[in-house]
Amino acid sequence: MKMKTKKNSGFTLIEMLVVIAIIALLAAILVPTVTSALENANRTRVLSNGRGIHQSILAADLETVLFADEIFWPVREGNDGSDHPSSTQYFLWLMDEDREVLSEDFGVFVAANVTQATDISNFNADRNAWAVFEDVTKESPSRHPFLVTRNLSLGNLSGNEDGRIPDTVVGSTYPNPYGNRAIVVIRIGGGGEAITGRNLTYRNLNPAEADFNILEP
Repeated sequence: MKMKTKKNSGFTLIEMLVVIAIIALLAAILVPTVTSALENANRTRVLSNGRGIHQSILAADLETVLFADEIFWPVREGNDGSDHPSSTQYFLWLMDEDREVLSEDFGVFVAANVTQATDISNFNADRNAWAVFEDVTKESPSRHPFLVTRNLSLGNLSGNEDGRIPDTVVGSTYPNPYGNRAIVVIRIGGGGEAITGRNLTYRNLNPAEADFNILEP
């Protein structure tokens, strides 16, 4: 009588290598997709935060028509908000207890790889995702940019032949939050968008063709 031998039901080395190869292939396909989805979600949240900052400034400015003479837009000349040394100092000015245009909600200044400040004492350029454009008022063209993520550092963009924002300008000084992959911009009229890829051009940033300067973060 022949004895039955028990068949080994485990994986062979070749089968294990095949499984590992399949897992590695799936990871290579999925990781960029997941990363892109997370960045898109982050940009959407940042866009919402920027609109909130804009609405707070707009509401305060409208209120001054009746109750005060301060202007809360970062106009270069002619009001107490002029000559801010940086965008961060401009936001701190808006948080001042005499104004309270912005609350001390430092979450609105957070973006990808930009950590949140815990209070005014450690709110600085490294914890501020936004830069602001000078010389704007509510009378400026509605498409004029007002806020932009700090990875845009404006130089002489008008000399760029094909209208694209060069890599040496986008992400050069502050690579975070999005480097040369995207910028988030809020317009004077309250609209805003995340500009990415082929759309990342000077024309799309400034469709109003307005002259502007940017306050570094």
